[in-house]
Amino acid sequence: MIARLSSPLVLASVVVGFPVDCNNTDDLNGQMHVWVPDCQGAGCFANGIDQECAWHVHDMAKCRAIYGDDCDATDVARQSQHVSASPVTKGSYNVDGYVCGGTTTDIWYPSTGGPYPIVIYLHGSGGGDDGRSSQFASIASTGLVVVAPITGAYPACSSEIEYEDAVKVWTTSKSGGSKLSPGLAMVDWSKTGIWGYSMGAKTTPEASIQNVMGVGAVVCSHDARNSTVLGVPALYITGTKDDMSSPPSVLLEQFKEDSDDRKIFANLQGGEHTWPMTRGTMNPWVAKFFGCELGGSSVDCASVYGSGSGSLCAANDYAQCTLVQPSAVVV
Repeated sequence: MIARLSSPLVLASVVVGFPVDCNNTDDLNGQMHVWVPDCQGAGCFANGIDQECAWHVHDMAKCRAIYGDDCDATDVARQSQHVSASPVTKGSYNVDGYVCGGTTTDIWYPSTGGPYPIVIYLHGSGGGDDGRSSQFASIASTGLVVVAPITGAYPACSSEIEYEDAVKVWTTSKSGGSKLSPGLAMVDWSKTGIWGYSMGAKTTPEASIQNVMGVGAVVCSHDARNSTVLGVPALYITGTKDDMSSPPSVLLEQFKEDSDDRKIFANLQGGEHTWPMTRGTMNPWVAKFFGCELGGSSVDCASVYGSGSGSLCAANDYAQCTLVQPSAVVV
């Protein structure tokens, strides 16, 4: 039976498992090795541990050049997950005035087409890009321009000030445009997202209310603070084994304090604070979330906010997966 609801919908504590039919996991100490451009993990492992692996292998020509027919399994897995992607270009340019220090700014963007929404990544306490360059390429391949200030670590940088660098990179990038990077000419400046991890996630709600950027959606991964100010759709990601400053109970309170009528809380069973970096867990859903909320993709919205096979809450093993939106289809 299908019911269409006009009042806020809450799907609480959805706990879903999934089969793993692949013995050759190519797993080293629990870390997945599927990042582009090396295309590792082709074939069997492409649809392994968390059903997300194939998504990262967006350069199928390179995959086949390295792994041959083994990439057929990767391709099938991608098709079953409704994955489409474009070739990606990576570049860098300088931005003066970052409060967290440094000037280097990395950018990943689809090599053709546009305009695309822009997503600004705010790093954790270790600074830099958190070692996620190839992950950003995967995100960008779906039709997003991803920009990351390569700035300093804690304590010179902190969640109290890092949001200022989001404003700095946005305003400088918009004014400089293609003079700074060809990728900036592909940006739709009316569609901005903020993606924060750890310390960067703490500052993300504050970044979201800096009016000059017109932020339309945010992702708070493994941390958040001051969520009462949020007025845009938000995806909160955590894991049951995250024992840093925002364990699941803290992030859940942040989720509850967020008054926006479109929000998601995803608590991965067994998930650790470092999983976004070491395993890339939930990266496909970061892309789909921004594709929905910024790109206006009805397919992504159905995947993110839907229920049943192919939806966010069915994609992994969660201790809790909660969706809130004003109008939804429940099967």
